[in-house]
Amino acid sequence: MSTFAAVRWRALVAGIAAVVAVGRVDDRRRRGEREAHHDRPAGLPTDQHELDEIVGEVNDGGRSDGDQDGKEEGEGRHQKGAEPEARYWDGYDLLAEMVRRIHVSVVIGVGDPAVRRRLGDAAAARGARFLTLVHPTAYVAPNARLGPGCVVCPFAFIGVGAVLGDHVAVNTYASVGHDAQVGDCSVFSPYAVVNGAVVLGEEVFLGTHATVTPRLTVGRSAKIAAGAVATRPVPAYSLAVGNPARSRVLYAPKT
Repeated sequence: MSTFAAVRWRALVAGIAAVVAVGRVDDRRRRGEREAHHDRPAGLPTDQHELDEIVGEVNDGGRSDGDQDGKEEGEGRHQKGAEPEARYWDGYDLLAEMVRRIHVSVVIGVGDPAVRRRLGDAAAARGARFLTLVHPTAYVAPNARLGPGCVVCPFAFIGVGAVLGDHVAVNTYASVGHDAQVGDCSVFSPYAVVNGAVVLGEEVFLGTHATVTPRLTVGRSAKIAAGAVATRPVPAYSLAVGNPARSRVLYAPKT
């Protein structure tokens, strides 16, 4: 190898080494920036410690450092053989603590419409904020409107002009037709279909493969059984079964 070629080779190797070094420094800088910002959406805890602390208090009977009321460690419920003095927590207490400490947003994952209503009201009373979740494979028309707390599962379809109330759950492959109106806390089972311009009342439940034909009205808290095809209006608080579906009132509304 000539002297000139050797010099060129050394220069090339040095240049490659410099580029690699700069790249490593840049990678470290970017990692540092991500760690500084925790690389998390706003409002989430910075680590698992906060959640562990809350759940630990719940499992330990709901007492925190501020609940000791001047008692020394080892006294009261911590004393061997003493009766527990802790108050009991329920899920609402845990939710309230999470809202207060880390400002979480929530969705309701329960399939019973009446229970969705109850949980939503209880969570809202404790200051919860509700997300609207839409799976990337679902289709939601640009002018469709979804209320807070709605969940749209994989491969679901929300048509043009459709309006979904709060806490509506649209399960996998379910379909909401154009200009349909869906009341709060209604639940679509997989493959359930509501066609165009249908009006569903609040807390309606549609079973798997249930179908509501166009421009019908389904009353509040009605249930359409799996595989049923509603070809006429479904009264409130009734169960519709069969193809074509026949309805019968299940219970009177609570007064």
